[in-house]
Amino acid sequence: FVENNLTNLPASQIFISYSRRDAKTRHRLVEALREQGLNVWVDNEKLNPGDPAWEEEIEAAIIACVAVVVILSPDSKNSEWVRREISFAEQHNKRIFPVLVLGDENSALTLRLINHQFIDMRQNEVAGIAALTNSLSEYLVQGKTDIQTAILNENPRSAATSNGLRGFLLKFKIPLLVLLFALIGYFLWRAGTRPVPAMTTMSGEDGAVLVYIAQGEFEMGSNNGNPNEQPTHKIILDAFWIDQTEVTNKMYAACVSAGTCSPPVNTSSALRSVYYSNPEFDNYPVVYVSWNDANTYCSWAGRRLPTEAEWEKAARGADARVYPWGNNEPGDDLLNYKNNIGDTTRVQNYPNGISPYGANDMAGNVWEWVSDWYSEDYYYNSPSSNPLGPSSGVYRSMRGGSWLYDDDFARSAYRTANTPDVTFNNLGFRCAASP
Repeated sequence: FVENNLTNLPASQIFISYSRRDAKTRHRLVEALREQGLNVWVDNEKLNPGDPAWEEEIEAAIIACVAVVVILSPDSKNSEWVRREISFAEQHNKRIFPVLVLGDENSALTLRLINHQFIDMRQNEVAGIAALTNSLSEYLVQGKTDIQTAILNENPRSAATSNGLRGFLLKFKIPLLVLLFALIGYFLWRAGTRPVPAMTTMSGEDGAVLVYIAQGEFEMGSNNGNPNEQPTHKIILDAFWIDQTEVTNKMYAACVSAGTCSPPVNTSSALRSVYYSNPEFDNYPVVYVSWNDANTYCSWAGRRLPTEAEWEKAARGADARVYPWGNNEPGDDLLNYKNNIGDTTRVQNYPNGISPYGANDMAGNVWEWVSDWYSEDYYYNSPSSNPLGPSSGVYRSMRGGSWLYDDDFARSAYRTANTPDVTFNNLGFRCAASP
């Protein structure tokens, strides 16, 4: 067996951000990562406490790294250094891998990481380290490192192996690497989870995670759908970013606290008498917000509402699939729909149902406001490039279906609308941004 050995690639350095009280966990994690050939930078090995150059060295190490692993715990959440390291990493567009080791999402996750998919090591540290190693290796080799430079060095323990076997392994190093990651991806999919998409970023006041949709053409609408979805037509969109999740109660509350947003008109949900202000539901989608509320929030966060065309491409990709996950019929493992649960569910609760670009809950959970005025026959005269919808209207468009509605409403091409001042217990939104 030949291991991935990236230690000879300085650009593949992994930076570890942690609280001093989590030092024992950090030590075990670092040792495990290094056993897999990953090049890990840890401050206590490189710097002396009280060194006047400490901060400069930390910043230089983050700049030099390609990924930052953040060890999450109640102590790290309260650590000024961890917060500064996360912020500095974001400013330099570093990929962040959160690892939850103690506490829960409320006590351990900072607001800036609240919508990151994290690796949970609380119950099974060995399995958590394995998942982190796989994610880091895949990102380093496929996302940031030219695959031709990801040289498969020989395992020192194989020194006694025959020259013929060594030659065979070195000759086929790239196919073996591709096979390895294909198997990793398959078993992660079988387990009901998927690796976090590589193209993510942080944006705005709320620290939301956005996924990237590249410039290009896609097929919009459906000739097999309702009249307002016809005719199917080709659209070219500029590149854009869209929120990985629907805006949550906690995120929206930050805008209310800032004095910019109005609270939801109703703080309950379908089954919960206290929903919006209940910390138990911080990571659930905000509801009872109008189009005007959604537009205000996105502006406050430094973004905007997505157009109908942007929303549909983010949901179905460029291959004209029916649903975000493909063409298979909806199921309870893919989305919250058909009143099966009777209320909203936590964002990112359906990893098998994510879109091709890594956006969650593009089908079901809550309807989502988009920016366009609504016109039933707009597709007959829609521009072929970056359509913005009609210039005026009575209704604003809504997309995605909700926890209350059935299969047909979950189709990515399905369109509906309502007046911009209306609110419901199954209506929310997400934001978008231009590069």
